[in-house]
Amino acid sequence: IYRFRDFPAQPFEDVIEACLWAGPDAVASHETALAIYGLGDAMPASIHITVPHRLRKKRTGVIVHVAPFPPTDVETRDGVPITSTVRTIRDIAAIATVDDAASIVREAEERGFLRRREAQELANELLAST
Repeated sequence: IYRFRDFPAQPFEDVIEACLWAGPDAVASHETALAIYGLGDAMPASIHITVPHRLRKKRTGVIVHVAPFPPTDVETRDGVPITSTVRTIRDIAAIATVDDAASIVREAEERGFLRRREAQELANELLAST
């Protein structure tokens, strides 16, 4: 991957590069997606991406998650293919405490990433899964 030296760098270009490395159906996810959205206090040491199929290659600094996702679970933010806010919170809820995930749901609603109804449904889903 090349970039013109005099061309301005863009935010998250390392994440874009990791997604391109993993293939056309790779998306930023988990803590990396939270950082791109600016939700929570995630400062991941590694880039998290999700692909719908097993990836045979490995790369230092990139954590690859394998999970199917429909096109509705993907959007583009700052030029980065990324899991949707709802999908990101569901992914985080699987590895975080319910309180941490609920806090992210509240913040996502306050910042306009989720409508009130979506936030309530997601919060109820998280509580039911405990």
